[in-house]
Amino acid sequence: MVKKRFPLFFFFILWGFTITKVYSKTKQGIPVLMYHHILQTHEKKKFGKHAPIITSEMFAEQMKLLHEHGYITVSLEQLEQFVEGKAMLPRNSVVITFDDGYLRNFTYAYPILKKYNYKTTIFTITGNMNVDPHKLANRVEIDQIESFIKIVVLSCNNFEELSKRITQLDVTIHYHSAEDILDITYKEVNKMAALEQSGLSLETFICFGNDMNDLPLFQKAHHSVVIGEYEPLLMIAKDQISVDEQVEKNIISKLQELSTIFG
Repeated sequence: MVKKRFPLFFFFILWGFTITKVYSKTKQGIPVLMYHHILQTHEKKKFGKHAPIITSEMFAEQMKLLHEHGYITVSLEQLEQFVEGKAMLPRNSVVITFDDGYLRNFTYAYPILKKYNYKTTIFTITGNMNVDPHKLANRVEIDQIESFIKIVVLSCNNFEELSKRITQLDVTIHYHSAEDILDITYKEVNKMAALEQSGLSLETFICFGNDMNDLPLFQKAHHSVVIGEYEPLLMIAKDQISVDEQVEKNIISKLQELSTIFG
């Protein structure tokens, strides 16, 4: 019978990761490190102190420590064989996993892991991948598209250099640091322009926003609420909601409050 002991140590709240030790029939244990979200220090401040987040600096230090102590990474397949008694693993083996599949985990963790030739397993939330349940979208070759409304750059080695080059064109560029993406639109194409063309009465309206795309709305809104700490919006917003573990609850409360005032 396979003997497993779960878990030995938990540093989830303080350190942003969990350590579990898995035992084989021979009672040899292999540590499994489970991470959730990796951010840089200045980005982590936007989340609550109890969020399952670790800074990229701390992650780099931990991987360096593992390397200095001679640890090697093994896959979940190797771990399964080990637990079932079908294979042996060196005592300096470790398994590294990531939950939820955040883009930042690839952006920040991958270069660090690659430095030490470490392997990892990422568990993605597959339910979020069903973005077109009714199959309405079509795959179109780029040369078949006659006009663009928005281009989103999801991955780039140097966003700053790309932005400098694109600014020479007649377009508007927004860099979203939280998602680490760059979106490009024609000038004068924004949310406010779309509302003005909708035919809706815009004498008095309320808006919520969190990035540069919302600036045109905030400039004309009767009441505006910024979610997070985006500085250009903070300068003109009437209200602010912090991004922490209560953010969804606070947004609902603010909607109810404003509905009572302006409804």
